[in-house]
Amino acid sequence: MKKFIDPNSMLLWYPKTKNLNIPQPRTEIVEVPFKCLVDMMDSRKLPNNYKLDIMLAADRIGFPLFMRTDLSSGKHYWKETCYVEKKEDFFEHMFKVVEFNLMADMLGLHCQAIVLRELIELDWNFHAFNGDLPIAPEVRYFVKDGDILCHHSYWFADAIMSHDVSRLPKNWKSMLNKMNRLTKDDKEQLDYSVDMLIDEFEGYWSLDFAKGRDGQWYFIDAATGQDSWHPNDCKKNLSPKDKYGINKGG
Repeated sequence: MKKFIDPNSMLLWYPKTKNLNIPQPRTEIVEVPFKCLVDMMDSRKLPNNYKLDIMLAADRIGFPLFMRTDLSSGKHYWKETCYVEKKEDFFEHMFKVVEFNLMADMLGLHCQAIVLRELIELDWNFHAFNGDLPIAPEVRYFVKDGDILCHHSYWFADAIMSHDVSRLPKNWKSMLNKMNRLTKDDKEQLDYSVDMLIDEFEGYWSLDFAKGRDGQWYFIDAATGQDSWHPNDCKKNLSPKDKYGINKGG
């Protein structure tokens, strides 16, 4: 029987994009059977062969690093999940990331890999959400069958206000508005990367980019368009309904 892989999985799209000449984090992917990840929730144990492969991959990336599964990172809980500062914290964070995946959506996500990525220093302006996630300029492009449909800022005020904002700086909204304004150089970088990526994605997709402190825009994620949040007032929105909230490409 053919193994099921979620269409949004990095196991499917990352091999197509990893060698493209665009900025993106160094990445190591270690496949782990879904059942092993589920069993880990009960025992907090993972078979030693997978543990060894994962730690060797983590050492190749180096600490601090960014951790996710092939489907999601639980980034809103940044300090407890995807941000791993040192090796001693690694497996506790891995447990939290997998837990988030298995509890996401109605039925959980069918994750099948631990993904370790270079931690890019993003051009963040403030922290938000329960995990003090650094909020940096991010842009989501929607593409379909080789054409660019539209692009939108990833972070918007309503999404941040749906969580506790008591610890945010008083001027966070103006900071966000300024952060979301693209310069001519930003647009040229992003258009170049999308042009390089677009032929690798058949059908309707979102492509996510984040801006580093070095001024470069890094390609960080992809997901099918129907599983990606898209502003309802955008005429290019092809999704059948608003997917506001957690999406598989998070």
